Amino acid sequence: MMRGPGIASVRPLRPGTIVGGYEVIAPLVAGGMGQLYEVTDIALGRDALLKVLHDRHATRADLAARLREEARILAHLDAAGVPAVYAVGDLDEHRPYFVMERLRGRDLQAELSRLGVMSVPTSVRLVLDLLATLEAVHQRSVVHRDVKLDNVFLRESGRVSLLDFGVARRMDEPLDLTQTGMTMGTLRNMAPEQHIGAEVDERTDLYAAGLVLFELISGRGPFDHLGVSQSARRAAHCAVAPPSLSSLAPQHVPRAIEEVVMRSLSKRRDDRYPSARAMARALFEASEAAHGNDEGPTYVDPSLWFMGRWDAA
Repeated sequence: MMRGPGIASVRPLRPGTIVGGYEVIAPLVAGGMGQLYEVTDIALGRDALLKVLHDRHATRADLAARLREEARILAHLDAAGVPAVYAVGDLDEHRPYFVMERLRGRDLQAELSRLGVMSVPTSVRLVLDLLATLEAVHQRSVVHRDVKLDNVFLRESGRVSLLDFGVARRMDEPLDLTQTGMTMGTLRNMAPEQHIGAEVDERTDLYAAGLVLFELISGRGPFDHLGVSQSARRAAHCAVAPPSLSSLAPQHVPRAIEEVVMRSLSKRRDDRYPSARAMARALFEASEAAHGNDEGPTYVDPSLWFMGRWDAA
């Protein structure tokens, strides 16, 4: 393979390397676009995460631009439930980076793998928290486009944060990095409009939030029985009605809560909830109705709706 000037020297960062006032401690996970490192702020002694364009993408100007855009979006959001950005820069002319808040806990995919399934009350609480974050994100004209269990982080405090804005898009920006017709997201979790490369909006994220709630309660996605076939999954998300949540869940699911989940999975965006706030209100009221009908314990701490993040959303 032909390489441009200086590309052959690109290597992963070694522990002890200093990047913009941060000392690299150890490499962490690598995603499709970036490599994460544990770092320490030398001046403040604060732990943080460094995300840098992966060395194998050092010739990809488009991915470099996307990583820079991710940093700008995170800084623009400045919201609870989203990691804070501390610094941005370039390792060299080929690889941008940014430094962000380090969170303690684990993602919901790891938590679900550990537990197998989550109780309905816990699932509802976590998704209400996620919806509060999505409302704040959408209020700032950003669509995440890759909401999934791996990208929802359960902090040690019990609250959740939304991670990885690598394919997020500002709805008020020109379509230069994310042209209509381009498929962006994770196939298993994409809304119908993403599968066909159509325009997206906040309701696209609500479809994915519905999938998160479906999977937490049932332990599986609605179309997992289709295996790894991309064409079958695409067809299912676009045209096949998902199985009822209650038919797959190994626990009782109150009817009102199931109705919220199934509406969020509507094929047409106009049939879904118009906003994360509207979906959260419906989910909150469904949990209250379930309690009133003696279908289970009180599902939601009312403070999640009346206090905290909703005041800032």
